[in-house]
Amino acid sequence: ERTGVELVDDCCRSAIEAYNVLAGNIADDSSEGGALAAFMDLQQKQIQFQMEPFFVNDDRLRNSPHPMRDLPYALYEKQSRLVEEIITTGQPVYAQKQGIALLGGIQINTGPGLSDYF
Repeated sequence: ERTGVELVDDCCRSAIEAYNVLAGNIADDSSEGGALAAFMDLQQKQIQFQMEPFFVNDDRLRNSPHPMRDLPYALYEKQSRLVEEIITTGQPVYAQKQGIALLGGIQINTGPGLSDYF
């Protein structure tokens, strides 16, 4: 839950909004504020960019009977591929430096008045 957000669902609010924009449920109003507004909402644009292939090349989210359940899995799949691409691209540099260390985590959003966890 987030203050000012009434909908509680299976995925983060920015992913739900990206889904709704791509599914045509709401308008993409990111261009209304110009370049500065688009930059300030960079996370939202990145999530929309990551999800777009699931609407253009693969309609599993659009046709899913439970899109909010499938949404986190689709995002994980896309982000996992991105991390693999970064590692593969930088492999020659990592080999010279004697390896690579990756650190990741999961952000757990909790209810209002409680601390979130990472």
